[in-house]
Amino acid sequence: MALDLHGHLCEANGEITYAKLFEYDADSLKFRRGLSGVGAYAALVADHLGYLYASTGGGDIEVYAPGCTHRVNVIHRGVDVVGDLVFDHSGNLYAGMQPHYAVSVYAPSKRPGHMKLVRQIRDGVSAPGRLAIGPSGDLFVANWDYETKSAYITVYKPGGAKPVLTITKGFKVPRALAVDSKGRLYVAALDYRVRSGGWISVYPPGGSQPVRKVHISNPVALAIDPSDNLYVANQAKHNSVLVYSVDATKLLQTIKLSADQPSALLIGSP
Repeated sequence: MALDLHGHLCEANGEITYAKLFEYDADSLKFRRGLSGVGAYAALVADHLGYLYASTGGGDIEVYAPGCTHRVNVIHRGVDVVGDLVFDHSGNLYAGMQPHYAVSVYAPSKRPGHMKLVRQIRDGVSAPGRLAIGPSGDLFVANWDYETKSAYITVYKPGGAKPVLTITKGFKVPRALAVDSKGRLYVAALDYRVRSGGWISVYPPGGSQPVRKVHISNPVALAIDPSDNLYVANQAKHNSVLVYSVDATKLLQTIKLSADQPSALLIGSP
């Protein structure tokens, strides 16, 4: 889901062979239109110009013009089953490559909607499923290795290639990440041993131990709005998005979605 620079909301579903982006009016949250794609959209992110980047199950990153009107580019280099996408404050694009145990880093080019692969981060990376950028530019990488069943989150300084912090407490499987303007980290945690098991772990800035857990069935994606409200995509509760206040202390709103199986969320500039 994404709010583009015109204040419209875009949402991706999680079908396996067919995908769609849904656009909503930001004020009324009424459905406006849909845009079809190929594969399953695993992640959405918008750049500072409003171009929307969507990773697909086919191993590509599709780029759409502002307003999700049409596709302008497809990124192939350095891409193979992208777990997540995120931009840093300098406009660099980070893409978690799950099969290759790496995070690919792309620098912006002169052409809008086009990026250039410049490096890959491998130290401390194992099947990177979700990414987040903190207010000071730190990179957070959620790792979960299906073979070894090991789960942890590594944190990197801006431009760094080695982790400065490793988080292992507060989750079984780190399904999604979000960091607010104060540096608080939110982790959507799943427990596949329990049907519809899940919760949100809240960490203080720079902390490795959660200070709060909010129990939510099957949280699959997180996003933070400009007021630091937390949005949680919930596949278990009739395909909805739950909106929580700062620090996830109070449920503010439940948004019913048009798509089946929401898989990615993003709140952009209004």
